[in-house]
Order: sequence, then structure tokens, then C-alpha cells
Amino acid sequence: MLGAISAMVLASAMFVSCEEDDLYKVNAPADLQNRIDEAAANAATNDKAPELTNMLEDVYTIGNTDYSSGWWSSWSKYYVIPDDTTWNAVFNLHINPDDATKYYQNFALVVTNDVPRGGDGYIEYGAIRYDATGDSAAYNSLWGTHLYFKFAESTLSFNPVDNVDKEIQQLGGKVTLSVTRTSNSFSITMANANVTKTYKCPYALANINADQANKNIRCFLVPEGSYIDFMQTNIEPEGGCTSASDKMPVKMVVSGVPQFVEISSEMSIDTIVKNVEAVIEFEEGVTSKVKAEELTFMAIPDLENVGKKILVVSYAKSFKGEAVSTPVMTSVEFDVVNPVVKLEASVAGKMYYIGGAKFVTLTPGQISEIKATYSDGTVGVIPVSLCSLTDNVFSTKNATGEATLSYNNANSVVSVKLPVEIAASSLAPQATQVGATDFSTGWWLPEGTTTADWVVAPGTSQTVSMKVGSDNLESWHSPCTILRKADMNEYAVVRMDNWGWGGSYDAAVKTSNWDWDTFKSNIDGSEVAITVSNNGDGTADIRYYVVYANGEVHFQYYDNLAVDANDVQFGIVTEESYLIFD
Repeated sequence: MLGAISAMVLASAMFVSCEEDDLYKVNAPADLQNRIDEAAANAATNDKAPELTNMLEDVYTIGNTDYSSGWWSSWSKYYVIPDDTTWNAVFNLHINPDDATKYYQNFALVVTNDVPRGGDGYIEYGAIRYDATGDSAAYNSLWGTHLYFKFAESTLSFNPVDNVDKEIQQLGGKVTLSVTRTSNSFSITMANANVTKTYKCPYALANINADQANKNIRCFLVPEGSYIDFMQTNIEPEGGCTSASDKMPVKMVVSGVPQFVEISSEMSIDTIVKNVEAVIEFEEGVTSKVKAEELTFMAIPDLENVGKKILVVSYAKSFKGEAVSTPVMTSVEFDVVNPVVKLEASVAGKMYYIGGAKFVTLTPGQISEIKATYSDGTVGVIPVSLCSLTDNVFSTKNATGEATLSYNNANSVVSVKLPVEIAASSLAPQATQVGATDFSTGWWLPEGTTTADWVVAPGTSQTVSMKVGSDNLESWHSPCTILRKADMNEYAVVRMDNWGWGGSYDAAVKTSNWDWDTFKSNIDGSEVAITVSNNGDGTADIRYYVVYANGEVHFQYYDNLAVDANDVQFGIVTEESYLIFD
């Protein structure tokens, strides 16, 4: 079927526009040779940079070229560094010339064990940004359990006022990066024509790989409010180097196609595919993510009647965005159904609370399979993600409650009430207080900053509540949740202020309703409940429910965190704040 319609698809594919707003994209600049020649000349005259030998061309872009990339949204390729080896890299760091004055809007080097982000056993040594300040506690430019401030130095020290320092412009331009791991030392050098930052550890970097025979580490780059034109490396990255030559598309993987669509007079191919994205693989293994606007679609046989349909998707551009004669194509099935008129679902397990928690929250992951009855009387299954959950905050003074699950169909809203059982957990608060009342508690110290862990069984939730004392100076002076295994390997660490890290964090769905202008000034005196749900299907949800001292109610959600359902527990950590548990 695909072969029969390829000619029709090709005719329309020639006119698809291209918008470069990918989180991770690979673009070969037209002035590649000029850049490489310039880099070589600069390296020869810049005595701060190491001698570069055996460099490979690796040309691609990390981050959005409109400077819109947020933290932990764009990543370079992986560069795997064996023991007793130096990784050298050359790239251009682009600092926003118009309004980039936040001292942290540059890039960070992240050093990890030999496991990809999100993989089982992924652990970070730490991260080091190019900026440096005279106050490492207030302006953190280096973090992790294996990287320490005392070994870092820079020729430029920022002095931010409200996080602003115009000297950040000095970090832009051609940067030479060098990472060396030996049997008795570990060092990092970041240098351009203006600024050199070094990290020199006088002893060996620990081996945190599960297999101690594997001494490899991994490095990748993360920009924020900036972007990177990568140019050269002496170590071939995973996936291979990207040359300046153009490349033809060879394969595509599509996501975001709805499982079913309700038939209606307003239904069209454009509304069906509005959230579709595709990862295009080009020659040499280069990939790029593209949005629906850059793809061509066709529904077979039609959208006039209910039944199974085939959505044919094609992409007809080269790596450099030139039209190609043979597009790549794929197809995805979806259903066109009659309108939903009835829902059936239930809550999986009870809602447990720890100690004297005042309220618990029901999360979408606690809802079992949703059955939908259509207008023609047939029954099907719809994803929880298509429904909204309300009335889902319950007082622990009651033994039962009732949540509302709603689905917006083509013409109206279909809802169902879900009975909820609420019970005190057999677990107990691990401490009455964590953190010092004078706000002197540092980050993740061995004692006094973290609770012991609570276990969350498959198909259940646990809620712990606390009153927060904070100096109201920074948004992270608030409770932070550690989701991990019994052996203390972390799935993710998520803060109250819509930020986190860890192998399961990347794919998490993050939603909140904060007013960021007033967030940090209202932390002190807040009542906070944190619910951790083990959905039993390999995912977990973490929900913050916050009542400010002034009565305002806010929330912070992290859903779809990947876990082993049989090994889930959590603890709470805080910094320059204190938590009083009920």
C-alpha cells in the first residue's frame, strides 16, 4: 500500500516548511571549513588551549538557535572516555547578544558512568558549568557527589546581582574543552580567548560502573539559554561523527499519533496530527526531530466513517533541508470512533498517609483501565492521559472520598465518580524535623538533611506532609524528593520548583501552577504534602500539594517516572530550610 501511494505523497512533500525548534538537532553549517580553519588558527595562538591532535570533524548544533533552550532540554552526543585518555573538543558557544545576562546561561559538562541517560544504573559524577562565582553556595556552578568546588578555578569570577552579570558575554566564542582521567588524577579545562576554567582533582576518579572492569566514563554537554555549534573531537561519539556533507533520509519513527479520534464535523487531518513528531534518521546515523509542520500526511481509506484507519507519514528533505526525490515513509494505525457517552474506571489500591498528614492526593497513575462506551453501544479502552482528574485532594480525617474523572468528547463532557479509600499507613515519620531552624543546613549532608526512606508497594500511594521553614532566598530552599531503589540507586530527584535530575527525570511529564515572581518569597510557613504513587506498571508519579501561609494553593506534578515496580521508595532532602513532620 505504501508503494502504491508514494508518488502522491511525494508530490505534496516537496512543499513542507522547515522550522528548527528541535530539542536535539544536528545541523551542518555552510561555513564549516571557515570555522575549522578559524578554530585551528585560534588554537595555535591561544596558549591556554591544549595541543590538539588527531581531531575529527563532528559538526552539529546543540540547543535552539533562538536561545530558547531551557535547562536539561538539549544534549550533545555521548563521548565515551576510556581510562588514561584525554578527550579534546572544539565548539563555538553562542551567548545571546541581546539579553543573555544571567550568569548561568552558558553550558555545563556532565560526567557520568558508562550508562546512557535514563538507562538502568545511570549515575552522574557531577556537572560543571563554564561560569564561576566567588560564592559557590549562593551561585552553584558545580555539583555532584564526586566533583568538588575546592578543585575548581577560573580566570573570571562573576558577581551576580539577582543572577545577572553582563560579563557572561566573555564566555562566548570558540571554546576548547579537555577532559583527562588517569590512574591518579582527574582534570577538566574549558578555555576560550578570554576565560579559562579548570578542575584539577589530585586523586583518581572513583569507578562507579556496576562492572568494575569497565573503567569508561561518559561526557555530554548541556546548554541553557545559549546554543553550541560543535566542530571537532578526538574521540568518535556514539552514533558517529557528523560530517559537513549532506545526507539523505533513510528511516523515520513517528510519535504522537492518537490511538483513536471521535468522529465529528470538525475532524480533519490537521487536528489529528497536530501533536505528531518524527525522529528522522539520515545517512551516517545522524538523527533529527521534526514536528508535524515538516511532515506530509495521508489518511487511508478516509475520515468519513468509523473504523480502523492508516495514517501514512512521509518526510522529503535531506539533512540540510534540501528537497529529495525519494522520501522516507511510515504508517501508523488509529481508530475513528463514535462519541464517548459513558466511562467506567476504578482506583487501584488505597490512598495511604504517613503520620498526621492532613490531606492526600489521587494521581492519574492510581486509576485502573478506563472503559468507554460509545454512542453505538460498543465498548473500548481509552488512555488515562485523555481524561482529566478533579476533586482529587482528600482530607485524611475521612475514611473515604470521591474523585471525578472526566473526558471531553466531541460535543460534551463525560464524567464518572471514583470512590477512594483513605487509610493511615503502617509506616511512621522517620523524624520530627529535618534541617536547622537557622537555615544553615547545606545540601545533602551525611546527617540532618534527609529523612530515611518510605517504601511504596506496587499499585499504592504514600503521602507525607510537613510544615516548611525557609529563608525565602532561593526557590530550592524547599523540600526535594528522592525517588530510588532499596540499594540507594536513584531513579530521579525532583524539587518543588519544577526542576530535577536523574535517569527517569528526562521523560517525566512536569506540570505546575506556580507564580514564579512570588514563589521563593512564599515558601516559609507553607504546608506541603508530597504523594508518591507506584502505579504498578513500571511508572511512578510524584505530586506536591502546597498551601502557602497566606492561604494560596499550588501544585507541582512529576508524572511518568520510570521505575522497577517492585523496588520503589522515597526520602525527602532539604537545603537552607527545615521541615517539621506531623
